[in-house]
Amino acid sequence: VSEAVAGSKGRSILQEEKLTSLLAAVLKTKKPVALVATKCDEMNETLLRQAHHFAHTRKITAPLIETSAETSVNIDLAFQLVVQMVESKGQYRVKISTYAEGSLLYIDQVAQAERRFLSLIKSSSSDSCLLLSWREFKEAHSQDEDFKRFLELKGRHRARQKFNQQA
Repeated sequence: VSEAVAGSKGRSILQEEKLTSLLAAVLKTKKPVALVATKCDEMNETLLRQAHHFAHTRKITAPLIETSAETSVNIDLAFQLVVQMVESKGQYRVKISTYAEGSLLYIDQVAQAERRFLSLIKSSSSDSCLLLSWREFKEAHSQDEDFKRFLELKGRHRARQKFNQQA
């Protein structure tokens, strides 16, 4: 149910009916299906409850994953789940976390990656008495796992900002 029709009962029901018929057709093909709730960072509890209610009342066997592309929460989980379902004919072993759980995990991962990245910067500056430029630092550490992880989570621009703050 989209936010645009959440307040309109008639349109919301029509949208649910279309989604139900679409899911019924997909489920008949025996293909793995996962429902993905997006924009959970906006925390519209009403829409999220409606999505969970829809999944449970329609007796849909598809898991529901709460995600946010904006904050990168549970995006990897959604893809891991689909891959597992494809590889094992609809079965999955991944624990499906809520957006709130995924968000806390993401915050922890970012904090850990940032600590390691800052440690890498400090060790580079203490190893060589000369202060490296961003370009030299990037080239020297491009294969380092801590460097790559921070870039993956926060991006090149944020990494360069952190480097310049420490330099």
